[in-house]
Amino acid sequence: MGFQWYAQHAIDAVLLAVTSPETDAITTLTTSNMVTGINSLSVDYIKECYYGDQLDLFVWQDGAHKNTAHCWIRNQGEVFSKITFLFNDATNRPSL
Repeated sequence: MGFQWYAQHAIDAVLLAVTSPETDAITTLTTSNMVTGINSLSVDYIKECYYGDQLDLFVWQDGAHKNTAHCWIRNQGEVFSKITFLFNDATNRPSL
């Protein structure tokens, strides 16, 4: 499994963190920001995982930008991918 799998599961993990009341990993990002789309995506693809690998996904915000979310994908403590999403600002949407 590779890049596409990592990106899809990372965005799913961010959405879960945004909508889940049990976590405070994502504090300023909202579903409104996510719906407006991704402004930029940065992926460090470090290593491929294989079918049967048990992966851990960690999501958080670092406070640098309110619309930014980070995700690390790890297997047994080894980081396989680092992904950063910058979502569009829901309050400052460009009109089409």
